[in-house]
Amino acid sequence: MAALDRLHPALERYPDLRFERAGSRPSLQVFEQIAGGGGLDSGKSLKASDVGLLDGLRKKLLERLPRLPEIESLRIWPWWPWWPWWDCAPDLIFKVTQDCGQGPKVVLDEGYGDVRWNVSSPLDVQLIVSDDACCLEGCQDPPCDGGHCLTPVRACGTTVNKIGGNPGAPVTLPVGYAGRELDAAPYVDRPFARTVDVHKAAVPMTGVDYYSIEYDDGSGWADLPAEWAQTISRSWLTWGAGGIPDTGWVHFTFTEKSGKLVMESREHYEANGPFGDWAPGGGRVWMINAYLTMRLDSSKFDDGTYRFRVRGYAADAAGNLVLPGEVLDNCGTELDNEVVLTFDNRLEIDPSHPGGHASGPDTIHRPLTEPDTDFIEVLINGQPVDPCDVVNATSGTLEIRFEASDPDGHLSRFGLTSHWGESEMRNLFAYPHTLTKEGATPHLGPTYADALADGATRPEWRGGTYRLTMSLADACPEPCCYLFRLTAHKRNIVGCDYSEGFYNISEYSVGVGVCPPAVAIERPDLVQEFPVRTVTPPLGGRREEP
Repeated sequence: MAALDRLHPALERYPDLRFERAGSRPSLQVFEQIAGGGGLDSGKSLKASDVGLLDGLRKKLLERLPRLPEIESLRIWPWWPWWPWWDCAPDLIFKVTQDCGQGPKVVLDEGYGDVRWNVSSPLDVQLIVSDDACCLEGCQDPPCDGGHCLTPVRACGTTVNKIGGNPGAPVTLPVGYAGRELDAAPYVDRPFARTVDVHKAAVPMTGVDYYSIEYDDGSGWADLPAEWAQTISRSWLTWGAGGIPDTGWVHFTFTEKSGKLVMESREHYEANGPFGDWAPGGGRVWMINAYLTMRLDSSKFDDGTYRFRVRGYAADAAGNLVLPGEVLDNCGTELDNEVVLTFDNRLEIDPSHPGGHASGPDTIHRPLTEPDTDFIEVLINGQPVDPCDVVNATSGTLEIRFEASDPDGHLSRFGLTSHWGESEMRNLFAYPHTLTKEGATPHLGPTYADALADGATRPEWRGGTYRLTMSLADACPEPCCYLFRLTAHKRNIVGCDYSEGFYNISEYSVGVGVCPPAVAIERPDLVQEFPVRTVTPPLGGRREEP
C-alpha cells in the first residue's frame, strides 16, 4: 500500500492518462488503454514464459507515461526495469509485532519506501518502532542509568535518523531537514512549519517529575520562552463494569514552577494523579500521545535551524523543583538528548502584493510570496494576448511567460494546466513542450528533482521566471474560452501534514479559436456616385439601370 499511496498522487497530475482498474492477479490490464497488450493478453495473469516480452512493452509504455523520478526510486515497473531472472540478491522490509499485555499489535510496518535493496549478508539494521511498542520489565533496551534518559525518535512522524544532523541520519541530508535518502525529490529536504510534534522512545523517565525544553539557535543554550511550546493532550482508556470502555483526556501544560517553565512528566502524573492504577494490568492505558514530549510552535521562531533538548527535574516534598536539574542523556549513551530541526514558516504580508499582480480579497491569488506565482505574458503565434482577449486561431504556438518562486529556497514544484468546457482539463507539462529559464533564473523545473538535475544545490531551489512553449492545439484542443492555471508549492511539512500545505495560484483567461465580434466599418471615401442611364426595352417599356 505504501507504493500505491505514492503512485496515485503522482499520476493524478496527469488526468489524461486512462488506467484500467487493477485486479488482484499480476497482469497488464491496468495499461490496456495506454499501450494495449504489447503482444500479451492483458486480461490474463502473467506467466514465466511472458517475461521476455516485458522489456519491449516497457519501452512502448515509457513513450506515453510521464517521467516520475519519485516512482523510479521505488523501483516500480515500468518506470524501473524488471529482470527477475538474474536479480538474486534479497530486498528486505520489516514487519514487527509485539504483545504488551493488550494482545498482539503491529509496532513496525515498513512499506516499499523503506526497502533495503540487494542487502548483504550479514546485515545490521536499526529498527525504530511505533508508540504501540513497550519495554517489558527486565528487557529494557536501550538501558538507562537510573532512568534519567530520553531518546527523541520522531518529529512529525519522521524518525530522527531520517532528519539531517541527527544520530543515524545520512550525512547527505541537509541539517534539520526531513527526508528519506531512497526517495526522490520532492520527498526529501523538507523543513518544518507551524506545529511540530517530537516523540520520545518508549522508555520511562524514572525520577523525572518535571522537565523543561532548551533550545540553541547557534548562540548557546537558552530556556524555551513561554508559549513557544504548546499544551500536550493525552487520552486514556479503561474498561469499566460489564466491559464498557471509559475514556478521558489529560492536558499537560507548561507552567512556571520555581522560576522555570516546566511540564509535569507523564510518569509523575501516573504516580500522583487521581487514578493510581497505571501499572501494567492496572486498568488504564494511554491511547493518544503517550510519548509526545515536545509540541513546538515553530511560527514563534525565526526561520532557521535549531537544536532542542530536555532538562529533567525532581520535586521535593513541598513540590518545588530541585535545581538546577539535569540534561537527560540519550538512552544507552553518554550524549545529551538532542533533536535538530529546521523551520521555514510563511511570512504573511500586506494585501498590496509586490509586483503589481492582483491578489487578496476577491481573487484566487494569495497576497503572499512564499511561494509566489504570476502570469507575465501569454502569446499566441508570437502575438501578446491580454486577459479576456479572444483570438481566431486553432493552430500554431502557445507561449506562457510566468513566475513561480519561493524566496526561502524551498520550492517543491509548479504546474500549468488549461481548463475549458465542463470539467475539461489538461496538464500542459504532460504534452510536448519546451521549458526555458529567463533572466537570472538559475535552475529549471517544474519539480525539485528537475532543479537538482539542473545543478541546484540541496536544499535550495528558489524557482524564478520561465517560458513554456508548446503547440496551441495541445494546450487548447477545441474552440472555447480557456482558463490557464499556474500553481506553486513549497516543500514544508506544515503542522505535521505532509501534503505541501503552503501554495499559491494565479489564473489567466483567454478565448481560443473564437472569432471576435463583427465590427461595422464606415469608410466615406469608398462611397461612389454612379450615373444612371435610361434604357427603352423592345416592347416600349422603360427601365433604369446603372
